[in-house]
Amino acid sequence: MTRYLIRVDRRLSDELTSAFPHLCSETQPVQTVLTGNFADPEELSGVLNYLGEMGISIVELVRIPEDEAGRWAAPA
Repeated sequence: MTRYLIRVDRRLSDELTSAFPHLCSETQPVQTVLTGNFADPEELSGVLNYLGEMGISIVELVRIPEDEAGRWAAPA
């Protein structure tokens, strides 16, 4: 599994974030941050493609590394 943070250019509705039940969402004033684990690149591409189809721009995509103990590091 690889963990990613996906920041988009707008606030996502509860209905839209519910399309990604395996991702956590955090709404910020004019952006939404989705964070979660992806089994493979195809799964990540699926989420990114879906967001693109909805007209939502990706502002940032960050791979979150694990530390030596296997815990997820805090995103920068």
